[in-house]
Amino acid sequence: MLNRLSYQRPNLARAEHGIALLVAVIFTSVILAIGLALGSLGYKQVSLASSATASQEAFYAADAALECVLYADQREAAFAAASTGTFHCGGNTISFSAPVTVSGGGNSWDKYTIDHVTLGEACAQVIIYKPTVRGAGATYLFSSGYDNADCTIADRTTVRGINMHYSTLAQ
Repeated sequence: MLNRLSYQRPNLARAEHGIALLVAVIFTSVILAIGLALGSLGYKQVSLASSATASQEAFYAADAALECVLYADQREAAFAAASTGTFHCGGNTISFSAPVTVSGGGNSWDKYTIDHVTLGEACAQVIIYKPTVRGAGATYLFSSGYDNADCTIADRTTVRGINMHYSTLAQ
């Protein structure tokens, strides 16, 4: 009897099936990771842009309300008498409360409060301190702008403030 060595050739097609699956899984994982990173970056950019827009709206509301009050005080003498009143600005009628007298540092002021100045989709609140003795000190204005139309603080509300003071303005 002859002893015959038999040689079997490996089936290469069967061995390559596993490699193709491994390459496909790795490629898909890399593409998925890149997609998730780009999506996260895009979300952060949109969030940052909306935050900047809200901040800008709040600042402009505070500035517009401050300018309205400054005009009403300087040109219309709206706060000359210690009583309630109204003035017009930007097509809106703005009401203010009767003043409360506050004092400190040897001075006293009439404190007027404007709770709600609607400016499109934003609003502002303004506090005015007028010297009790007119012409005897500086007038102080504090304006807070909100990026919402009802001047309330809620989740993700942006508030920006401006203040100014003056003794006299040139006519």
